[in-house]
Amino acid sequence: GWLAEIELLADDLPAAAAHLKTACDALEEIGAVGALATEAARLGRILCRLGKFDEAEALAEKACPAERTVL
Repeated sequence: GWLAEIELLADDLPAAAAHLKTACDALEEIGAVGALATEAARLGRILCRLGKFDEAEALAEKACPAERTVL
């Protein structure tokens, strides 16, 4: 979280993405679904800014999983 914010302030998008990827991996490992959704969405936005749309799309599923669909 905070390390990514510092990198964003320094306009270092690749470093911010790396910090958020590490955070997402750790959150997924411990099953912190709510926090993972937040951080995955943040990482996805940065990946879009970097032009990595395929990676961002994969993260969208973590940020908003299909099982949360509304009937």
